[in-house]
Amino acid sequence: MQTSIPDLSRLTRPRTLAQGVMVLGITIVSILTMPSDLSGGDITMVFIAGTLTALSLMAALSTDIDDAADILLTWRLAAFGSAIIAVALSIVVTPLSGLILGAIITLTSWLLTPQPLAARLILLALIPSWVWIAGECWGWQLLMLIPLLVLGLLALAQLRDAEAWPDGTERIMSARAHRYAGWLIIALAGVLIMIVGLLSDVHKPYLALAGVVLAMAIPLEAGFGSTDGGMSKTSHRIVISAFVVASVSWLIGIA
Repeated sequence: MQTSIPDLSRLTRPRTLAQGVMVLGITIVSILTMPSDLSGGDITMVFIAGTLTALSLMAALSTDIDDAADILLTWRLAAFGSAIIAVALSIVVTPLSGLILGAIITLTSWLLTPQPLAARLILLALIPSWVWIAGECWGWQLLMLIPLLVLGLLALAQLRDAEAWPDGTERIMSARAHRYAGWLIIALAGVLIMIVGLLSDVHKPYLALAGVVLAMAIPLEAGFGSTDGGMSKTSHRIVISAFVVASVSWLIGIA
């Protein structure tokens, strides 16, 4: 079977581009906040591995249901080839980091289509650990990103259920109750990050920034979100932005 040159403009689709920017952005932030100093060559390989990881996931998102077999094969080869090279470069830096990156790519590739938000938050939670393991400076404080972003995913799920509910099924909670639950989960994330930060060695200005951003997400969602349809994207953007800023603030604070 021959492969055809794919339509590269698909890489600029909003969802696909956002996925790549997320991966590359958190990779750069993780490199800049690493407590230890890597050699220039190692930093370059980690950066290239992060770029190839972004391209691999973007290629995986660029397929369409009605694609011909040769086009589908081309995109899959591009995704697989980029992932293999990324993992190989990471293994050269630190073997364990290569295994971690391989696991991250496998998990997120599996979740990209059915659960894109979950895939994005997993990348945000796990890529810093991959980069810091490559720099042999991993610390337990990085684990805080996992419960933080799990709470973010739960908050988004509640806000989604406030607006969209399967037809023909009875609601257990009202739309307003779902929104209240989402706000409560966001507040819980803020309280959790503040408590853990105060009990550990985290730079207080960045800890305060994380807490304030999460706190501000509640009135912003309350003011600009809606249960009447059409505003779920706004709600999601507000909440995702808050958790991204909180995560980056936490990374800077523990560096």
